[in-house]
Amino acid sequence: VNDAMSKKCVDQTVSLAQGKVTLKLSAIAEKCEGDRIDFRFDEAFFDFNGFRVPYPVPFRLLGDEARGWLDTTYLSDNLRISKGNKGTTFVLKRR
Repeated sequence: VNDAMSKKCVDQTVSLAQGKVTLKLSAIAEKCEGDRIDFRFDEAFFDFNGFRVPYPVPFRLLGDEARGWLDTTYLSDNLRISKGNKGTTFVLKRR
């Protein structure tokens, strides 16, 4: 979680095709209460070996579909395991 210009941001990078393609996502944490983080996706893009392509749909056009939450089920200094609002389990490693 980054604290840039007083807004809490969560940045995520997903590597695909042996690292040749990455999906980079940024979300704003809207509320943190207990083990739950409510967020809103802010921006995303694909990176093809340095060639940046915007995510196909701007999140601001998606309204509530760009919002979600994560419940943390395990937390250590370097690892967080969370379950999302759509049932997906995330294993997040701090960089």
